[in-house]
Amino acid sequence: MSRRYNHYLSLVVVLLLGLAISLIPANPVLGSPQPSGIQVQQSITLQNPVSNSLVRYSHTLFVSSNGTPTGNGTSLLAAMTIISNSNPTAATPYLLKLEPGQYDLGNQALTLLSYVDLEGSGEDITVISSTIGSSTVPPSGTLIVPSYSETRFLKVANSGSSAYQTAIFLPANAINARFTHVTASASGGTNSYGLYNYFGTFTVQESTFSASGGTNSSGLYNNLGIFTVQNSTFSASGGTNSFGLYNTSGTATVQNSTFSASTGITNTGFYNYNLATAVVQNSTFSASGGTNSFGFQNDGTSTVRNSTLTASGGSFNLGFYNNLGTSTVQNSTLSASASGVATSSNEGLSNYSTLTVQNSTLTASGGSTSYGLYNSSGSASTVQNSTLSASGGTTNYALNNTAGTIKVGASQLASLPISSNTGLGASICINSYNANFTALNSSCL
Repeated sequence: MSRRYNHYLSLVVVLLLGLAISLIPANPVLGSPQPSGIQVQQSITLQNPVSNSLVRYSHTLFVSSNGTPTGNGTSLLAAMTIISNSNPTAATPYLLKLEPGQYDLGNQALTLLSYVDLEGSGEDITVISSTIGSSTVPPSGTLIVPSYSETRFLKVANSGSSAYQTAIFLPANAINARFTHVTASASGGTNSYGLYNYFGTFTVQESTFSASGGTNSSGLYNNLGIFTVQNSTFSASGGTNSFGLYNTSGTATVQNSTFSASTGITNTGFYNYNLATAVVQNSTFSASGGTNSFGFQNDGTSTVRNSTLTASGGSFNLGFYNNLGTSTVQNSTLSASASGVATSSNEGLSNYSTLTVQNSTLTASGGSTSYGLYNSSGSASTVQNSTLSASGGTTNYALNNTAGTIKVGASQLASLPISSNTGLGASICINSYNANFTALNSSCL
């Protein structure tokens, strides 16, 4: 070859080599880049579940639902065992990810560990179920959740016939547990709980908790715990005592949520019991049917703002029942109605302790007696810039003060023919008026 073409030789060799490499088929696994920090390991095959039911990454286990519900449940429990043997920590957290499907645990519980998140593929299509129950408190549950964990995008169900049937259980002193887009339901026990918290601290967002039947049913039962709820729904039905949420000696912060109870003998949307504390905003509370229906019952300290509380259809209907504690109600609507029960007693707000009402509407209608506000013996109420009304009952009083103390300012007492019954109580009205906008005297008459 002429010397003048020698300098092209090396370039031609490089081009031919590049062409040859480009024609070699790419390996579909080796040719796919892996995310930084993720190492694909060999799929794990368990003896009992369907082959290849688990796929493991460095800190994530995927559980397949390609088996029977029972087989899938066995795979799920086995996956949790693998994670447990890996000793999760704050520095090395784990994710347990479930494909859509049914995961039947039989009579066993899935116990998470701290620093392990459980994630489904959607509340309607990922279901973990169990019949596990217990005879004493604290109960067990289909899912047992510890500190520093989050459960999200799945449904947890529990059904059985033990004394206590619980979908989700938060054990003693657990902290920083989170539930996001979780549906939990429990039924069949003497006591059934969608979620039972035992001294723990947790947060609920965009979730639904329900319970039904038995002697006591609660969508959420909080025992001495601290919790925050946002944009969630809690319901109970059909038990002797049904509670959308039962907060005993705990602390609750609630926003934009719904609480309901129905078809039991006593139905309470939210029960704040035994010196418990609750701060509620922009929420709805309802109770219906049975003998007693209470939208909200307070035996502790409660503040309710911008909310709606209703009770209907029972023999004794109270939109808000302030039984033993101290309550403040602001910018809210409280109502009670007979809904076809001719002999019922209906009270928009019933006070047996200490109460402040501001910028709110209290109504009662139908039945034998209807009171917008009932102020019992020994109790004290302060009402400002509010409307109290009663109608449709055999006896109607916007305000019925039997033997307590009540102060009313700049408010309307709208019931005819009599605005209020002051009884033996001390009633003071300033700048207030009746249904016809006629000024009331200082004794609210």
